[in-house]
Amino acid sequence: MIILNGFKEINFDPRLIPGAEKFGKSPDKIDFDKNAALIGCIGACKFELFNVKKELIWEIGGDFLRFAFVPGCAQIWLVKKTSELACELLVYDYERNLIAKEELDALRSGGALVCVKPLGEAIAVEFDCGADGSSGFLARLENGKIKALPYGENVFLSLLDGERALFMSSSKNLAFIARASDLARLREINFDQTQLARDLDGEFLLNGIIPLSLGVWLVTSVSFASGYRHYVFDAQNLRFIDEAAIEGFLPYAQEWGYVRSEITALKLVEGKIAAFWDKIIKNVTKKNKETQIIRRYFTADFADVVAQILAAVKLGDKG
Repeated sequence: MIILNGFKEINFDPRLIPGAEKFGKSPDKIDFDKNAALIGCIGACKFELFNVKKELIWEIGGDFLRFAFVPGCAQIWLVKKTSELACELLVYDYERNLIAKEELDALRSGGALVCVKPLGEAIAVEFDCGADGSSGFLARLENGKIKALPYGENVFLSLLDGERALFMSSSKNLAFIARASDLARLREINFDQTQLARDLDGEFLLNGIIPLSLGVWLVTSVSFASGYRHYVFDAQNLRFIDEAAIEGFLPYAQEWGYVRSEITALKLVEGKIAAFWDKIIKNVTKKNKETQIIRRYFTADFADVVAQILAAVKLGDKG
């Protein structure tokens, strides 16, 4: 087992934007460009841009669902609902000039927008359409026009090198690498065919991947019996190297024999690996039964975690 150290506890969810409460907004309705000292908010039928003094710079009307700053291009990408089954993707610069827009037939039967992920000069937009599944788009600007490539029910994970994109399908237990320019599949990895999945006899269900390098990934699985477990995976040779755990939170054996980890998720958030610790406490009385979830958050520098893992497995970055 590879034991990772250097994680420090913080008192907030690292995925959320600190300071959102000062604007009276839920965290998914606000975003910051720290370098430009700008704050964007989605309000009632409008989008507003503020400076750090909370002074309004400009606003535009519309039923906006989500948005994201793309600081490298000084752009704001917004998703605007235009009907029950469709929405529009718009790109503005910081001076309120509309650069481009594109209609997305994504909502189908009234689905909800899940997330907008800025990716350098592109974004990923993902929707949950309930019983109809989900849909995602990888969008970028080309010659002043939005090029939106659909990637269906798969989940976008990362741009590996600016030219290749990594996706996963939890339902199919596989990951694949595609060209970012046209989403043509270059390589597919079926985790059901790995030795670990065979050893676990159906208890390996792909839940997440963090690429540490082109050749080494941190893979999370989930199962009913063992909960969440985290493994170092050699993506070049398609083999699991070892299990990874955080110092002080090692997996433990349960009464019924399964090994379980209380670190329920590992996420890459703004240059850090964020670890999420969950524990369920059941309070049973004669009158009622209550379930309480206690959650704690820890972060460590991404580069430090990568160095620890690569040193432990002696693989290095094979590219």
